[in-house]
Amino acid sequence: MAGDRSIADVVQDMLRNAQELFRSEIRLAKTEIQEEATRAASSALWLAAGSVIVLSSWSFLLWTAAYALSAVLAMWAATLVIALITATLAPLRSVSVCGG
Repeated sequence: MAGDRSIADVVQDMLRNAQELFRSEIRLAKTEIQEEATRAASSALWLAAGSVIVLSSWSFLLWTAAYALSAVLAMWAATLVIALITATLAPLRSVSVCGG
């Protein structure tokens, strides 16, 4: 029969197919890793931008509080009071965030 193949040909085809499957899986894994890295970089960028905005807002809020307090106290005393309050509350906030 002309359509019959030898066992060696069949085994060769199986090995070729296995190699191609393996290479395809490697290509797919590389693509998935690249996509995941791109998503992670984008998330990190948004997190950094959000952190800058939050820190700026917090800074303006503290200066506003100091300015409001300066109506009663001298500016240096008002900023000192705000600094002491912030220094007192910061460790408490870090303990609650860390779960302690």
